[in-house]
Amino acid sequence: DDVADKRLFECFIQLDYEKAKDLAVSTVRQEDKRWKEERAKRITGSICYDLYTYTSNKNPDWERKLSLFAPSFKGNQATNYGKDQESVAAYELAAKKNSCKDWVNCASTSCLDRI
Repeated sequence: DDVADKRLFECFIQLDYEKAKDLAVSTVRQEDKRWKEERAKRITGSICYDLYTYTSNKNPDWERKLSLFAPSFKGNQATNYGKDQESVAAYELAAKKNSCKDWVNCASTSCLDRI
């Protein structure tokens, strides 16, 4: 029912600014218990794409697909690659930022609002 779904969202998913900031800071390493718990509550881009493309499967096994939402996530090829390359990417970004005098940065929502 819609009321129960809304309550579930408000209690466990929706975050105010302070809680979102705390969550971002406390899960930055993407490997601790809290990060795994929070990730299990959210539909990541990978899961969204996987579910979307699965709708055309001729022999679907939705029970297996729904197990993607289980908190037993231990990592995959994409997250392992990201963790392996994070320090390289940070170094490359720092090198590019330091070599630019005119650095422009904005939140994506601000940019999208102008389009």
